[in-house]
Amino acid sequence: MKKNAYILLIAFTLFFACKQVKVQNVDLKKPIDAQILTMRNNNKSDSLKLDLCSFIPLKWDSLVVVTGYTTSKTLKAFNFENQNVVGQFIDMVPENSIILLYIKSNNIVGYSDLPSPLLDFGRISYHRKLGFTIMHENECDNLLIRKYIKNGKTYFKFDNQL
Repeated sequence: MKKNAYILLIAFTLFFACKQVKVQNVDLKKPIDAQILTMRNNNKSDSLKLDLCSFIPLKWDSLVVVTGYTTSKTLKAFNFENQNVVGQFIDMVPENSIILLYIKSNNIVGYSDLPSPLLDFGRISYHRKLGFTIMHENECDNLLIRKYIKNGKTYFKFDNQL
């Protein structure tokens, strides 16, 4: 009887220790490209309201903007409950890239990899933690994409209306 209990205990331990957490990759490139194309073709307006949440098919409560040269070690300071999954998709973020991490109850539930970002994510939110921009889900309705021209070149950036 004791032997069976030990075997059962070991089996449960192995099952839960080896359980791999699935983190969903969310492709935001196509919907953001479409929004930028709309703005390029519309000379009457320099801004467009964007409901970023409508493009994210996950349940999340905050989003972390991870910028170039960030490593998985740097992200350990957040103490995510499933911190071990970070290494599955982040070794080091390239210089001209960003990764958006979707967080639900302190667990990473998804991410978006945006190589050479199409938009400046600097003003996606006014919240900061450990030097990273944090956006809460309730801020989605307040985002605009703004078009601006500098030295004859057109740029696009997020702007938070709050």
